[in-house]
Amino acid sequence: MTPMHEFFAQSGYPMLFAALHYCLRSAWCAGHADSCSVPAALAWRASICFGAVLTHIHNGDPLNDSTVAISMLLRLGVFSVLWEAGP
Repeated sequence: MTPMHEFFAQSGYPMLFAALHYCLRSAWCAGHADSCSVPAALAWRASICFGAVLTHIHNGDPLNDSTVAISMLLRLGVFSVLWEAGP
């Protein structure tokens, strides 16, 4: 976890923000256990990915650093549409 803590510190975020980030990621994982909370879990994960993209833009990082978050946002969008469409 040290590289992530260093990244948050270099980006100007307090360590409390890093703790919040990890809590949101854990909540996203827990959200898949109950079908009622899947939309909330998708929204939480999308907000994390969107924040990652904005952080990389703010830091002036190359686009390559954001490709994982961008691809996750696209997949989350597809999953959201499929979830709302239902069986």
